[in-house]
Amino acid sequence: MGITSIVALVFISILLKWIFIGRRTGGSPGTTWSRVIDWCVDFHYRASTFLPCSITGGSRLWNMVFRLHGLDIDLYSYVEDPLGFLPSQVDCIRVHRSCIISVAPRFETGPEKIEIVESNVPSQASIAAGTKIVRSTMRPMKRLEESIYEANPVAVSRQRGVWLI
Repeated sequence: MGITSIVALVFISILLKWIFIGRRTGGSPGTTWSRVIDWCVDFHYRASTFLPCSITGGSRLWNMVFRLHGLDIDLYSYVEDPLGFLPSQVDCIRVHRSCIISVAPRFETGPEKIEIVESNVPSQASIAAGTKIVRSTMRPMKRLEESIYEANPVAVSRQRGVWLI
């Protein structure tokens, strides 16, 4: 598989997201047909980005790919595993100046956005819809159902060459 075909598959994934799903506002899971479309687009994303993610996982290049998919993310955020953000869910998530090390994050979509601001999300975290994580660090393998705020963070966190303040 050449580099041009990998890039083409990523752009096809972006096109599929915008043609079949569009911008999501949250709310109910939808009809059976919309769930099938979500599954197909998510499957194509996982299948077409598996190889590039294993080579370039953690690169800021993925932040641009996420932005093209519709995720509200800045260039200062760090994502270890790009396969965790599925095209059917990215409209319901906001990530700013955060570090997501999670191998298999679960983001539950709903009427309100999940906001992760200046925080760390560890391995196998599960985050409920409408939850805000501000200047905090989640515990590994934890399901978060309520928002958490840290008014006075005491330490600067460093994860794989990325400084979070």
